[in-house]
Amino acid sequence: LPDGRAPFVEKIPNSVVSFDMLPVPAMPDGRKVFMSKFEIQWDVYDIFAYRLDLTESEKAAGVDAAARPSKPYGAPDRGFGHKGYACLGMHYQSALKFVDWLSKKTGKKYRLPTEEEWQWAATAGDKPTVLSAKELGKVAWYWDNAGDKAMEVGKLLPNAWGFYDMTGNESEWCENRYEKDNDAKRFRRGGNFSTSDPDTLAV
Repeated sequence: LPDGRAPFVEKIPNSVVSFDMLPVPAMPDGRKVFMSKFEIQWDVYDIFAYRLDLTESEKAAGVDAAARPSKPYGAPDRGFGHKGYACLGMHYQSALKFVDWLSKKTGKKYRLPTEEEWQWAATAGDKPTVLSAKELGKVAWYWDNAGDKAMEVGKLLPNAWGFYDMTGNESEWCENRYEKDNDAKRFRRGGNFSTSDPDTLAV
């Protein structure tokens, strides 16, 4: 990018897990952010959810337990697949706690994207366009091609800026940081594997 920012790999301390971050070209208002190249996958979220970054003595002492989700009943991936698959079904508050944990763990500032930031990255700076079924099937897992199940990330084509699965597969949480009411702050964008209306998957 002209401003010198470059992609980087974020490694979770005390683990072998990492994920790729890409710079998003500056928005019209000059805002510059990074976003994950892929949807956040289970191996990253599992470290947070199951306290895999803590020693056994820290777990026994209940270190950070209040800030982590409760152990789920049943398979959190709903049997679709775990390794290489994006997280699904997490509550908005869990997403907030996850990015807060990630910030503390890495020393970098992580947060949910705003709706505008997500849209800018998803469309690679263009206006949303409703794609034909043929073109949509190249970039998005949705009702017509997903077989009513989540799919592994990165199996379809990326957008012009190198981001995968911005539409379809799993929905992404976004937020309005200037809104105080919790219900008005949160947005889910991108549709998912069960989305049947292509208009809601405009990219």
